[in-house]
Amino acid sequence: MEWKGRNPSGKTVCAQTFCRILKGWGVALLAVGLERPLASRRRDLERIFDSFGFSDGEKDPRLAGTWRLRSVSAVRNDSPFETSWSRAQAAREEESTLRLLPDGTWKRTDVGHTLAGAGGVWLEGNDRSEDGGEWYAAEGKLYLISRDGSWQDFDYRLEAAGGERVLRLAADGRGETWTGR
Repeated sequence: MEWKGRNPSGKTVCAQTFCRILKGWGVALLAVGLERPLASRRRDLERIFDSFGFSDGEKDPRLAGTWRLRSVSAVRNDSPFETSWSRAQAAREEESTLRLLPDGTWKRTDVGHTLAGAGGVWLEGNDRSEDGGEWYAAEGKLYLISRDGSWQDFDYRLEAAGGERVLRLAADGRGETWTGR
């Protein structure tokens, strides 16, 4: 598809989009620029678009297995300006299991337990969530694509420590250390 118009200087500006349905998802490449330079790059744009996703991504076989992550957090308001009725505290424990299967599918289960209270009143909660989809990994990048089409990408590093495998994941300035066998 192509659209054309004039910019404030009177030059012709084009927008070209290449679209396709790929494995049930809409995929598009959009290029915008002055008409002549864009026309001269059309073959390159077509080659780039033709390379999109027509084969499965790589799967680092070293990542296949079951990984576990346990986290504990606690907060407490110890302000001298609070009374025993307004001074609050909370603790949360969460255990996550991530299964990366050799066939390229994954499943994650998160189980959490929360305890919060103030002034002699305590609340307790338990929760569980599950997700799954497809995974791809190579050259230190891991992609988890959920069944709903959303995804997460991580930098990863594998290590060995004390007879266990360690998977270090980093994304958005946060890191996690998963253990496996």
